[in-house]
Amino acid sequence: MTFTKYRLYQQSHQLKNSSKIGLGISHVDLAIWTVAKHTIRNPYMAFNEALSFELGRMIGIPIVSGFVISGLTVKNNEEINASSLFWASISIGEDLPPAEGHDVLVGSPDNAYGLVVFDAWILNNDRNEGNLTYDNSSKSLLAFDHEQAICNTLGPGNLRDNRKSLKCLETHAVAYCLTNLYPLVAWLEKVQEIAPEAIWIAVKNHSDLLPDKTEFEEIANELIIRQKLLPWLFYQNQENKDLFPSLEPTILSLPSVVETNPLRITIEVPSENENDSYSI
Repeated sequence: MTFTKYRLYQQSHQLKNSSKIGLGISHVDLAIWTVAKHTIRNPYMAFNEALSFELGRMIGIPIVSGFVISGLTVKNNEEINASSLFWASISIGEDLPPAEGHDVLVGSPDNAYGLVVFDAWILNNDRNEGNLTYDNSSKSLLAFDHEQAICNTLGPGNLRDNRKSLKCLETHAVAYCLTNLYPLVAWLEKVQEIAPEAIWIAVKNHSDLLPDKTEFEEIANELIIRQKLLPWLFYQNQENKDLFPSLEPTILSLPSVVETNPLRITIEVPSENENDSYSI
């Protein structure tokens, strides 16, 4: 979804004891420019954006900061009302520096590999060159727009149905440039180091943004399962090898991060009732 530019206003009530401020202020109005999108066409948008931002921070992915806004109405738009949720980021300029996959890989290789691993984990199928920005002079990379990650528009079924697939990387701006999968290992290890409980709590903390709050447990479980499967998806699942057309024709020895039998996974996470175990 295209971001729309909004000017958000916050009007205060009259300040009490305003003389203590020292400036004689009795009212405060705040206005900031943001770019934002709403949940009208995708009810999972705010959840996908907020959770992607938190998971990305857990492993150190450079993501544009954002926040959820509710109770906002937009003039002259009959679709948008006070029940809509918005994901908004502070406007950082009209024109972002362009991001070409090969330039990103050469100029900021560590972040480039991290982005591939991160997008594979959250099932982000929309990492085109318009959804990241790269400044060649400072080698600074920033990712944004995660509306189609995690649940996409389908809910937890999106994660469940694509559990053993990396097809989300088919049109990835950086993945098609990779010539070697070894540098992915450090980022795969970062993902593996996240405690399942931390993932579960992160999902639960954003469950109010879901159209159906009860879906959060299945989403959390699927993200934990995908976390464990991720090394196998990159290194052993032959169905995914065609996603990296630039790979050098060498035989990869499996890194230690790849489990011998990743298809048998048992996870224990908190539950609303009691501890549950899940196997696949």
